[in-house]
Amino acid sequence: MTGLATLSLERKLPLLISVLLIGLAGGLTAAGYHEVRQTSELRGIERMQRMTSQLADLSATSMQQRFTLLRAVASDSAVISYLAGSDTEASRDRAVTALGGLALTPADTALVAMIRSVREMTPASTRPELAGDEEPVTALIRKLSSGQPAMGELYDRGDSVFFWVGAPVTAGGRLLGHVLLRRSMAANPRTEQVIRDLNGNDSVSILFASDSGTTWANLAGRRVPSPLLEPTGDDAPNVIRYTRGSSRYVGVYAHIANTPARMIAEIPYGSLLERPGAYLRRSVAVALAMVLIGIASAWWLSRRITRPLAGLTVAAEAISTGHYGHRAPVGRRDETGRLADAFNTMADQVQRSHDHLERQIAESRMLATRLEEANRAKADFLATMSHELRTPLNAIGGYVDLIELGIRGPVTDEQRADLDRVRHNQRHLLALIGNILDFTRLDAIKLPFDIGTVRADVMVNEVLASMAPLLGEKQLRRECVGCDAPMSVRADSGRFEQILLNLLSNAIRFTPAGGRVTVSVAERDGVAEIVVADTGIGVPPGKLEAIFEPFYQVHSGLTRTVGGTGLGLTISRALARAMGGDLTASSDGENGATLTLTLRIAAPLGGQDAPPALASAATGSPSGNRSRTPVRLDPSLRSG
Repeated sequence: MTGLATLSLERKLPLLISVLLIGLAGGLTAAGYHEVRQTSELRGIERMQRMTSQLADLSATSMQQRFTLLRAVASDSAVISYLAGSDTEASRDRAVTALGGLALTPADTALVAMIRSVREMTPASTRPELAGDEEPVTALIRKLSSGQPAMGELYDRGDSVFFWVGAPVTAGGRLLGHVLLRRSMAANPRTEQVIRDLNGNDSVSILFASDSGTTWANLAGRRVPSPLLEPTGDDAPNVIRYTRGSSRYVGVYAHIANTPARMIAEIPYGSLLERPGAYLRRSVAVALAMVLIGIASAWWLSRRITRPLAGLTVAAEAISTGHYGHRAPVGRRDETGRLADAFNTMADQVQRSHDHLERQIAESRMLATRLEEANRAKADFLATMSHELRTPLNAIGGYVDLIELGIRGPVTDEQRADLDRVRHNQRHLLALIGNILDFTRLDAIKLPFDIGTVRADVMVNEVLASMAPLLGEKQLRRECVGCDAPMSVRADSGRFEQILLNLLSNAIRFTPAGGRVTVSVAERDGVAEIVVADTGIGVPPGKLEAIFEPFYQVHSGLTRTVGGTGLGLTISRALARAMGGDLTASSDGENGATLTLTLRIAAPLGGQDAPPALASAATGSPSGNRSRTPVRLDPSLRSG
């Protein structure tokens, strides 16, 4: 099948047409041969049926004539006198002479007959050797008990087949004996040839057979071996098929009335197929010639059709490899010529588009280079500014501590409260600058990771404890589901804590006083899930992915009441993915928001780190407990 698929259309098309032509010619020839063979068989069988029916009627008429002669001899006075008790030599001679009346034709010159008494006296016969036929004679006498002439079963003696006919002899209503005549299955040698001439086939043979089928004979009276019958299938009831020797035959039989015998006409099966065979030979010769002509025409037509297509294919392959100046040859004005012309026009357009695209690609590369430089300059600026801003903010924190200690003089309660506000804002600015610094490091692939095994339940409890003052300040209830069950994950301990702090800070920031923050720790589908849910203002469903973009705020503008740079979730998702996990959000926009952090579960010693879905994204080494690897910010999270 692979070899056929690799053939060119120039060879595949004529090959397909050739196969179709051969199949069509073979199918039509086979169907015609089947029809002719079936018709020839039916006609031959019909002719033999008519012939056997007529021959059986003639044989029945001849047998009736024999029965009439038997009745006449049985009523002869000499026969009755002999059987009545006159057992003298003269009486016997007269009775035997009366048997000559059984001759039906001039050929009946050597009659084999007998007169048999019921008194079991020695029978009077025309031949002394009749004693050897005691068994068939006895069987016939039993049939004659009905009082009517009858014919006995066929039987063979050597190579010849015989049968007995007889009639009862009665006088005064009393059975005296029987008149019996033996006949052989012999006929005139020209009879069978005349029958064949009438049938129109020299292969037809006429046979006799007993109804039991045990004894068969030809018209010459010679025994024929009983054949092995085959199933007849859909043939008529009087049609038989059998094998004799190495040849198959088809036979048709007809029962001879008032006898236990039947007439059979047989013909070799090969003779029935002579006309279908001749038809098949002629059909094969004609079909072969037509197929050869068709194949030659198919190859010529295929080359004429496929040559232009081959040129088009070469041109298309050349263009696909970048040789846009290649054109298909246009040699004709038919459909293939117009196709080649249209292809060349298309190639011209493709070449112009390719040239234009090349120019655009060059411009895009130059623009991308400039954008990359601008983005790098922006990142450097943010990193530098973050670093420079942290120095004065740390100084401000130091001076606040000095003033609060009273080094510059006594501090009143009002001043101490003011110093607390300064310290709070200084820490807030440091946190914002830290986020910006982390974002620039992620973008520049400079943020290292220390991947190891971390107890997720312990980390969640520690972060909740550190966030307790903020929760108490806003009077928020907290719940922790599954935080008591041990669970180990593969993560960077510091980055894991940073993500939890960002998620809890985000939940506290957007949840009004009196609300609830719930943290759940569980294993689902082979990964660890840390879920932070709140009862805050929620996120519109259409903005669930936008909240992970840099500097994005759901409620932006001058009237927003919640602060922040919009980098917390961006950094948290980047950190989660860098550790082989992910961070997703869900909300109906009204009843709070749910943020789900997934991380790889740490396998026992000797096991694998995580399922394939997360292991493919992991940055840690599965063969050790820890690995330090820088991470790149997801391109979708970069600022433009």
